[in-house]
Formats: sequence, structure tokens, C-alpha cells
Amino acid sequence: MKSLFSIFLFLALSNSLHAQQEKITGTVVDHQTGEPLAGVTVKHISSGLEVLTDFDGNFTFSSANPGINRIAVQFVSYQEVLLNRVQVLEEQQTELTIKMRKAVGKAASGNYMAARPGNDPRS
Repeated sequence: MKSLFSIFLFLALSNSLHAQQEKITGTVVDHQTGEPLAGVTVKHISSGLEVLTDFDGNFTFSSANPGINRIAVQFVSYQEVLLNRVQVLEEQQTELTIKMRKAVGKAASGNYMAARPGNDPRS
């Protein structure tokens, strides 16, 4: 009887944990070329979690709350992408393809200077 109760409790807990395993997965690519972007910061604003895309531009948030979620995507020399209405359904995986555009103007270019320590050319 005790083992039957233990099995029932285990099944009940595993079902409740499974129901909370909604995922957001996706790929970040260059808008113009379609090439995947590695090392992009993807922030799940709703939870505060941040991840970096892998070499193929993929990312995963393994536990997201059902409902509306917010995602921010940032990468050097690209315009920030804000997704304010990412719909996550219960017990389902939400898949995104995020296309980033190159930044234009001052954000994309600039004057950079390198100097050895102790040799500051500005002085």
C-alpha cells in the first residue's frame, strides 16, 4: 500500500512539473543574409534571464510562463530587437526566428584607438 501511494505521488508530481515546462526556443539571423548570428544576447525580460546564442544562432529559455512574454535581443553593430508580445501556450514550445538589421549611422561606425598601457596618445 505504501509503495502504491509513493508511485501515485511520483506520477502526480511529475505531471505537475511537466505542465510547467513551456519553452521558448529560437534562432537569431542577419536580416539581409540569413546567416545565423553567434554570441547574441537574448534577454527574457519577463523573468530577467539572459542567454547567448550558440554558433548556429540558437537559444533556449527552458521554462517560460504561459501567456504574454517579452524578449529583448542585442548584438554589437545591430539594431536592438524588442518583442513585446511573445505568446507562450501551456505545455507547448514556442519557436522564434529573429531577424536583426545592421545598425546605421553612429551606432555602427566610429573612431577607435588602441594604445599600450602607459602610452596614452591623448596626453
